[in-house]
Amino acid sequence: MDPGIKTTTRPRGRPPRPETERARSEALAVAFEALYRAFFVRLVRRAAWRFHLSKEDASEVVQDAFIVALAKLDMEGDPIAWLYRTVDNLALNCRRKIDRRAGLIAEWGAPDASAREEGGEP
Repeated sequence: MDPGIKTTTRPRGRPPRPETERARSEALAVAFEALYRAFFVRLVRRAAWRFHLSKEDASEVVQDAFIVALAKLDMEGDPIAWLYRTVDNLALNCRRKIDRRAGLIAEWGAPDASAREEGGEP
């Protein structure tokens, strides 16, 4: 090995302090909760109106969007635009699913209730 080359296995700088990481995660949780409270109802109305979803389906879509946001959202960027786009995508998927299911029921008929009671296929 060349004595002029430094080889270190430890990262440069100080490791993050647990207090700062905890404070950062708490601040993120507070910001996320404020975002949820400010935009939940708006997003439910948007999904219901734009995609003709029921209030319950729209609410479920928005909740799913916030769950995805918890995992993927970067609060440093523009979280509101990202959230609107995610709600639109999930609402469109839900609308397609509803339409597909309605088409299948119209073509094949509703599942027989007696078959379900006997343990048959739904």
